[in-house]
Amino acid sequence: MFTIERINRQVFELSDTTEGRRSTLQFKGWSRNKADFSLPDGSRWSIRPKNWWGHCLLIYREGEVCGQIKLNWKGRLEIQLQTTAQRFVLKQRNFLSRQFSLYDEHQAEWLRIAQKMNWSRLHRDFEVEQATGLTPRAGWELLLLLSLFGIQFREAQMAAAG
Repeated sequence: MFTIERINRQVFELSDTTEGRRSTLQFKGWSRNKADFSLPDGSRWSIRPKNWWGHCLLIYREGEVCGQIKLNWKGRLEIQLQTTAQRFVLKQRNFLSRQFSLYDEHQAEWLRIAQKMNWSRLHRDFEVEQATGLTPRAGWELLLLLSLFGIQFREAQMAAAG
């Protein structure tokens, strides 16, 4: 079971409650298109825009490009990792929903992430739910952090579009 806690406007913490492992995602700057994070195994990752337009972002592991994130015209985020040669799509459940689902290339759902408003702290918390029938695998922290980044990036892009 995973939980995501927002520490402040720039920092999110992912906790694995079953194994007690923690990862931190930290955004760089105000635009939400750059972030750094580390996984419990000690590997350091970063996400940077590929070009000035910023609709394609590169994923770096220890300074080496290992994947990319693309925001398509339908508002979906496509995550492609070179290490596993898999593609994932992060979709909003419906137009007005604050729920997102992560699907693999075979349209099998892996994760559901829901945003819940925390009125006492005036921000949104996240609830993570694994798809039924799937057991946690190696790399779930990476997919969750990339999905969390994608949700924040997509919302910033939509807000900027007006």
